[in-house]
Amino acid sequence: MADSNTVERTRWWATVAVLAAGVVSAFQIGKLPASLPVLRDDLGLGLVVAGWVISTISVVGVLTGMASGWISDRIGHRRTLLFGMAIMAIGTLAGACSWNGASLITTRFVEGIGYIAVITTAPSLLATVSSPDDRSMVMGVWSFYLPFGLSGMVVASPLLLGLVSWRGLWLANGVIIVLALAIVATAIRPSRMPSGGPKVSIWPAIRDTLSSPYSYALAVCFGSYSLVHLAVVAFLPTFLIEGRGIAPLDAALMTALAMFMNAPGCLLGGWLLRLGGPAWLVAGTGHVGMLLCSLGIYPDHFSGELRYLLAATLPFLGGLIPPAILAHAPLHATSSAMVATTIGLIMQFLSLGQLLGPPLLAVLVAGTGTWSRATDLIVSSAVVGVIAAAMLWWLDRQR
Repeated sequence: MADSNTVERTRWWATVAVLAAGVVSAFQIGKLPASLPVLRDDLGLGLVVAGWVISTISVVGVLTGMASGWISDRIGHRRTLLFGMAIMAIGTLAGACSWNGASLITTRFVEGIGYIAVITTAPSLLATVSSPDDRSMVMGVWSFYLPFGLSGMVVASPLLLGLVSWRGLWLANGVIIVLALAIVATAIRPSRMPSGGPKVSIWPAIRDTLSSPYSYALAVCFGSYSLVHLAVVAFLPTFLIEGRGIAPLDAALMTALAMFMNAPGCLLGGWLLRLGGPAWLVAGTGHVGMLLCSLGIYPDHFSGELRYLLAATLPFLGGLIPPAILAHAPLHATSSAMVATTIGLIMQFLSLGQLLGPPLLAVLVAGTGTWSRATDLIVSSAVVGVIAAAMLWWLDRQR
């Protein structure tokens, strides 16, 4: 169900401000890869603790996605976004003072609460500041907050770590979040926000959302995408360094480029939706494209250049999926008062895919000693995404 409180003309300054909030939120994930070796040396972190440092935000997303969405629907999207950014800034600044693994994980948990609040609320907020004609493109623009923020910080982190310690990197990110918070607060005034729909208690909201087949189709489609995307990108540096003998800095830049390729894919997905392409077809095309790319990434008989090209093309084609899902989540929410609750469920599946993808791939590869099993995981997950897209098609026909 679409929100009745729509605007006739998209407020692009507000859209850019929300995108900035998403990008600086993604910085908090992108700062980890280059910082982890330094963190392990300074704080004496073992591999298991280091893994939890990486995974904490995904765990928070799995646990709190729907609850965060309901809070946003309840107290207002603008207020939730600002609160989330403030909490994320507190966690990041406190993280700079960490003295061991437990304290760092605790601050990452606080960061995660703020991060989930931002990414759950932002699509609902964008739906209120964009016109129906522009909404698909706006969601396409929003969807590349993650590749833009990730790739930007992956490239910048080694350079910043050479100038300041990891604590300085954390402090700098905290300051950036505060600046972005001020931009959002200025660009989106409370008096210009729509009144929203009726308030719904948390249990009816969760019950109604969980009883909607649309919610599951959208969530599974997004979750399978996140599993495939992150599993491939997370191990790309290992493939480049160990498989092709590429220097670590060059591997970091090539990985950042592959991550960034997701951004133009998101824009293409938004453009196809604007042209009238059905969401199920755009999302299904993305999953089929990822499936085909994955068939050539891991076999040894393909050249290293071709395998990297396919690994970089996979995020591009996967980029078709986020705008297709997020642009249509408001249309398929059980009511206009539960848009963020529906998006919260979708984000829970997104976080679940991000949480499970890399370790599952690592277990399969380590257990057999061959990367061919990685193909099995990626193909299977992409097939699940295609089935979810087909379910969306069937539900649209029934509707």
